[in-house]
This record gives sequence, structure tokens and C-alpha cells, in this order.
Amino acid sequence: NADTKRMPWFCSELVAYALHHADILDDGATKLASSHPTAMYNVMLEQCDTFMDSARSLKGNVIQL
Repeated sequence: NADTKRMPWFCSELVAYALHHADILDDGATKLASSHPTAMYNVMLEQCDTFMDSARSLKGNVIQL
């Protein structure tokens, strides 16, 4: 709509809707996750079969799979 002022997208919104488009998050989880990066993190922990993977968190330890 040309009458609607364009608003900026936040990183949590972009990630949430990308995950929704990929059928990873449902509508409710997408709305909650898009509200704030901390909410996104919590939704990912609770609803996705995933784990934190960051070079900063590995500390040289071997990961056992």
C-alpha cells in the first residue's frame, strides 16, 4: 500500500519470517520469535531440533556426536 509508511525490519523479524517460509516455525512461534532477539533464541531452543554452535563457545574442545 503506497499510503503505508515503510518501517525498518529488525534482525529477529527477518530471521523469524525466513524460518517460517522454510516451514521451520509455525505462525505463533514466528510472531513470538520476531519480537526480540532473546525471544528468537528461546523459540529456537524450545521448538527447533538444534544446538548452539559458535566458534566462541567451543574453546578448543572436541565435539562428540
